[in-house]
Parts: sequence; C-alpha cells; structure tokens
Amino acid sequence: MDTVHVCDAAEAHVLAVEKLTPDSPLAGAGYFLTQGRPCSLATTVRGLLARHGITAEIRSVPAHAARAAAVLLEAAAKALP
Repeated sequence: MDTVHVCDAAEAHVLAVEKLTPDSPLAGAGYFLTQGRPCSLATTVRGLLARHGITAEIRSVPAHAARAAAVLLEAAAKALP
C-alpha cells in the first residue's frame, strides 16, 4: 500500500488536466499516484491512530474469517436502502 498526501494528489490531477488532450493516447487510461514509499496497512493504521493519541494492538485475522465477514457485510450493505 502507498499513501499520497492530498496536496500531491490534487497537483497530479491538475497536471493531468493541463497535459492530457482528448486525442492523447493516454486519455481515458488509468494511472497511479504514488510517493514511492510503500508500507503495510498495519503500519498506516498504526500511524494514523498514533497521530490522534490512540494506541491499538494490530492483530491478524485468518483469511477465511475475513472473507466470511466481507460476504456478510456486503450482503447487509446491499439489503440497506
């Protein structure tokens, strides 16, 4: 995972709007914004929590339990108006 500061993301979008034309071979293509410093999700979450003075223990969840939770949560979200 890689995080990007909102100002850098905004600048990248402004540059793309200025440089890309409808006839450009890159027009409509996807692109990635990156700081070039990947880190794990646990590291990112721990940093965000620490920034707000919160300490938390990060634990792993077995893949099958995570998938089951995802299926249940997605079904619940689809059932809501």
